[in-house]
Amino acid sequence: MSRPVFPFVVGCERSGTTLLRLMLDAHPQLAVPPESYFIVDLWRRRSRYARIDGTIEPDPFRRDLQRHRWFRYWEVPAETLEVALDRPARFPDAIRRLYAAYARLHGKPRYGDKTPAYVQHVRLLADLLPEARFLHLIRDGREVALSLAEVPWGPGNVLDAAIHWAERVERGRRSGPALGHDRYREVRYERLVADPERELEGVAAFFDLGFDRSMLRHAERSRVRVPRPGLEHERSMAEPRPGARDWRREMAPEDLEAVEAAVGDLLDDMGYQRA
Repeated sequence: MSRPVFPFVVGCERSGTTLLRLMLDAHPQLAVPPESYFIVDLWRRRSRYARIDGTIEPDPFRRDLQRHRWFRYWEVPAETLEVALDRPARFPDAIRRLYAAYARLHGKPRYGDKTPAYVQHVRLLADLLPEARFLHLIRDGREVALSLAEVPWGPGNVLDAAIHWAERVERGRRSGPALGHDRYREVRYERLVADPERELEGVAAFFDLGFDRSMLRHAERSRVRVPRPGLEHERSMAEPRPGARDWRREMAPEDLEAVEAAVGDLLDDMGYQRA
């Protein structure tokens, strides 16, 4: 029996992935939880849970999951988690059951994931979950760098942020295309905010979802769907607005010169015109 598509939204941080997550989560068929990160973390520690038959022992797996700081933002009751992971299962099946339990909590039949850093682990996730499809959201690196330099957890300066953007984008573009067009797709943030209906129709089709106009009304529920909403989420929780950030207006000339010297070739390759 074929499984439904497992959507993954990946990309460099501050590229609009939260906005796209909220749009997808507004679909009546799809629940997209806050960022996970734990799939890769728990996979690396899988020997802690391994049984002779290749399944994982549910009790230590649940304990590690409940201690994972990102999982806490999902707000899954302990009893729900215990029912979802009540017996040994292979690692991918445990992950599926966990996401399915989250979707049921929110009255949805399907689930997805939005974790930007998974752009570094596309091949691993694709092998673990053959039904996974990856949408790589890409934004002009100069605007990403401005945004990343502002957040307290970012690289701290515009140049390092631009180099971080290039590394993440290139990782995704190296690993994703090898999966084929049916499992990997790139979408530009600029097109998403300029014509959200058209872009979301394509995104929904890629994930085997029928387009639903509720996706265009994500802002109505965004504040209850973003954990710890802060200033860095304000634009994502509002209606998309082209030009909300503009490197031409906001980036200092010396920063712009350094950034384009460092990542200009990738900007060219992506079709972003240099200053």
